Amino acid sequence: MAEKLQFKLTGFAELGKTLRNLDEKSRTKIGNAAAGGAAYILREASRKQAEENGLFKTGALIKNIAMAREPARGGLEFSYTVGVRHGTKKQIKQTKAAGSNVNDPWYWYLHEFGTSKMPKRPFITPSMSSVAVRERMLESMRKIMQRGIDRSLAETVKKAS
Repeated sequence: MAEKLQFKLTGFAELGKTLRNLDEKSRTKIGNAAAGGAAYILREASRKQAEENGLFKTGALIKNIAMAREPARGGLEFSYTVGVRHGTKKQIKQTKAAGSNVNDPWYWYLHEFGTSKMPKRPFITPSMSSVAVRERMLESMRKIMQRGIDRSLAETVKKAS
C-alpha cells in the first residue's frame, strides 16, 4: 500500500567522496539536512496537489501532510517519510464515539486509493511521480549538501590554523 520514492544519486560522486572524508557528526548533519530539504519539497507538492483535488473542506488533511526523519542506518543513507499524520485505530474509535474530530484526517487513504464506490483522488502519488518535483528535490539536495560540505571544510581549516 505504501510506495517508496528512492533516489540513486548519479553525478553526485564528488560530493559523496567529500562526505566520506568528513567526520561522522558533520556527515550525518549534512545528510539529514539534504534529505529533509527534499522531503519538504515533496510535502509541499503533496499539499498543493491535495488542494487542487478539492480536499480542503476543513483543511485537516492538508495540515496533516507531514514529514518525519527515519532513524539513521549509518553510512551515507538518510531518509525521511512523507505521509499523512492521523490517529490510531483506538483513537479513531474513541473520537467517533464522542463525536467527530475534525483535526484527524483518518479518511486520507480513502481519497488516495479510492473505494469501490468512490474514485481515487490521489495527492501524494502524483507528487512523487512528477518529474518537476523530483528535479527540484535533487537540486535542493545538491545545494544543501554543497553548502554543508563547504561550511564543514571551512570549520576544519579554521580549527587547523
